[in-house]
Amino acid sequence: MNAALTAVLLLNAIINSIGVIVNGLLIYLIARRTPKVIRIYSLFILNNAICDLLLCAFELYVLQRMIPGTGLYFFYYGPCRLLGTTACFIGSSIIFHCYIHSLYSILLSFGYRYYVLSHSAPKVRSVLLVILLSYAPSFFQLVTYILTMDSEDELKRKITREYGYDVSGECVSGNLNIYTWKTMFMILHVTTTIPPVYATIMVLRRGILKKLCAETTMSENTRQLHAQLLKTLMYQSCLPIFFAAAGSSYALGQFNIIHSPVIEQCSFMLASIAPVLTPLASLYFIEPYRRWVKEVLLCRREAASVFPETRTSKATISQYHTS
Repeated sequence: MNAALTAVLLLNAIINSIGVIVNGLLIYLIARRTPKVIRIYSLFILNNAICDLLLCAFELYVLQRMIPGTGLYFFYYGPCRLLGTTACFIGSSIIFHCYIHSLYSILLSFGYRYYVLSHSAPKVRSVLLVILLSYAPSFFQLVTYILTMDSEDELKRKITREYGYDVSGECVSGNLNIYTWKTMFMILHVTTTIPPVYATIMVLRRGILKKLCAETTMSENTRQLHAQLLKTLMYQSCLPIFFAAAGSSYALGQFNIIHSPVIEQCSFMLASIAPVLTPLASLYFIEPYRRWVKEVLLCRREAASVFPETRTSKATISQYHTS
């Protein structure tokens, strides 16, 4: 393994270690520090945090790189090597399904914000049902793709024949042929879903900003939340770009433009950035969480503020004062 690949793997491990920590912290704060006025919306935050925690944890577990082509080949450098290629491939399958559900989770947060601007906040049961329905495509992808692993010996022979790599000491799994419906569904679901989801997020963001700017009955507290919300929307609407960058990195290999161990690993590193930044946004923009981090972790006292409950039209603006 060359120095450049080692450096990229180390950077990926650092990114995902941070992701495990910040998502774990966010889950704790959701359970212990969530104010009543955003309790419904905290279910969306929790859904996203659990997904991102699993994604980062399994990225650390496999530390993989991928060679795309007529087949799909995974090389593993993480602890999963101790358990064998099947355990590693299961980890890869979980990661791919977390990628797409994480993207759907960002879309759900924008959908909720748009909805509560003109409707009352939905009930807990309705929110849980929406989250469950949004998870169904990712779960279907997981249970179908996890059954597609081919023989490690056959994979190694094909990699050596097509790419000239010495794979004698490598831990390898994957698919000899991507043109089976289960493998192709996974690839298309993870890659082609990104543009329409991102476009929908931008449309919802524009609609949210127009509705907020048209609101004329805000109190001073809600005006402050309005300013914070605009910053949050700008921040969060940029996160799917990292998934798009990961997809572009994958396309370089899939269409035989560039084959390099570093590029082959960068797809996973780029896709891991959004699951780190998403919880950081929640920890920063949600005032009770930010105050806890400053006072407990940074030992800096912050003046307590009243979390407003003023209603405007049919929705409490506090309901969507989140990341």
